[in-house]
Amino acid sequence: MKKAPIGVKLIAVFAIFEGLLMIAAGAFIDLFNWMSGFSVLGALGAIVFLLLGGLSLGYGLGLLYLENWAWWWGMIVTIIDLIGKIPTLADLKWPSLVVLLLDIVILLYLWQPKIRRLFRVSL
Repeated sequence: MKKAPIGVKLIAVFAIFEGLLMIAAGAFIDLFNWMSGFSVLGALGAIVFLLLGGLSLGYGLGLLYLENWAWWWGMIVTIIDLIGKIPTLADLKWPSLVVLLLDIVILLYLWQPKIRRLFRVSL
C-alpha cells in the first residue's frame, strides 16, 4: 500500500477535523432542538450538519487511503467552493481571500501529475 504524501495528509486531517466539528454541531443543534421543544427547522438543521459532517469525514479518510473517488470529490467540492467565493471578492476581506487562496492551493496540489498517479486518476 502506498503512503499518502504530507500534503494529502494535511488536507485529509483538515477534512476529518471539519467533519467531526460538523457532526458535533449537528448533535448540539439536535440536543437544543429537543430541549427547547421540537421544531422541524431545528431537526432539518441537525440532519444537514450530521450529513455534511459525515461526508467530510469520509472524504478525509478516503484521502488518507488514496481512494480514487476522494480525489474526484476533492476537486469537485473545491471548484464549487471557489465558484461560491467569487461574489465575496468584492468585499476584499482577508478571511475570504485566505480561504480562496487555500482552495486554489488545494486544486493545484491535487492536480499535480504525481498526486493524480497516487490516486490512480488519468485524464
